[in-house]
Amino acid sequence: MDSQFNIQGGFDAAAQAQSSNVNAESSPWSSSAPWPAAPRHPPGGRRGRFPVKKRATPAVKRGLHAFCADGDVSQVINLLRSFEYQRPAAPPESPAAVSGAAEEDVDDDLRSPLLAAADGAHVHVVRYLLEFWFRDRVDAALRVDLGLAAARNGSLDILRLALDDDPSHQSCHQERRGVSRAEMAVFGASVLPAAVEHEDMVRYLLSLGIDPNSGLNPSEAQGQERFNYFSTTALYAAAARSTPRVFAMLLGAGARLQNAYPLHAAAGAPATLSSGGDRIPMMSYLAHDLGLDVNAFDDGTVSPYAWGTPLHHAVAGAHVDRVRWLLANGADPTLRDQFYQRPLERTSFGLGDQEIGELIRAAGER
Repeated sequence: MDSQFNIQGGFDAAAQAQSSNVNAESSPWSSSAPWPAAPRHPPGGRRGRFPVKKRATPAVKRGLHAFCADGDVSQVINLLRSFEYQRPAAPPESPAAVSGAAEEDVDDDLRSPLLAAADGAHVHVVRYLLEFWFRDRVDAALRVDLGLAAARNGSLDILRLALDDDPSHQSCHQERRGVSRAEMAVFGASVLPAAVEHEDMVRYLLSLGIDPNSGLNPSEAQGQERFNYFSTTALYAAAARSTPRVFAMLLGAGARLQNAYPLHAAAGAPATLSSGGDRIPMMSYLAHDLGLDVNAFDDGTVSPYAWGTPLHHAVAGAHVDRVRWLLANGADPTLRDQFYQRPLERTSFGLGDQEIGELIRAAGER
């Protein structure tokens, strides 16, 4: 009996164990049940917002660049969804880099198309690329490039996108994502002088607290200090290319006239500049409203082509109308520059210089 009972008990124990195993295998909460294997990703593939199929070929990249330059946002989206591109590496201080989400491929296939869209003032393409592909991978250099592109085409929206301040949103992205003070300083020193022809851009940049006296030192002269906090670059740019109203805005934001020679910059500004042709209103504002001396000598930093009085600068640029205005407003044609040359001695006697020579001789005879 004992052996029969033991045998039957063994069968019962085995059956119970088998039942337990079956229940364990069928229960998704059982700790002994194996979990499904993680899905396998193709080698070199990346997890992104859109599924990727294959690496973009050079022809596809050229097509993407063309669509971005043309502003065809639908074609841009289609190409980005269909092919895999190398994205920019996250800046060291960004959340993506801190969390280890930076990708192995650091060559950037999308930077050039992004800048092409910015140059074309295609706001929707720029917004899409920044929002869905760059995200927190925008470094200081790319911000500056976007800002310079915006200054070239006059797009305030792209200028704001460069600083994560999307004009289509109610709140400012700068507060949400964060643009560091160092990045903002570099951006302002680089972009403000380039944007002086656009009053709305200047007003926006100054509203962010950008210092109009801050400029970047040349790389070979930087040494330990990257910034020049007594820069006159913005004032000279406004004098050469912008309006008295913008110049007054810079002064109102704290730009210093001390040791600056904007009248010289206006007198010698190349006429080929988009707003450099008619500098008489600016020169009149500087001389009459601000009281700048028409016979003052500069320090040699205004232009590589002239040194001396505003008349020296106007003559060096062969600007007949400016020479005439300066002479009519008290410019002395007998003053000599640091090389002991009078304005007339700097002329090359081209077609325009003949008239300038006659004007200066007539003024000297009075």
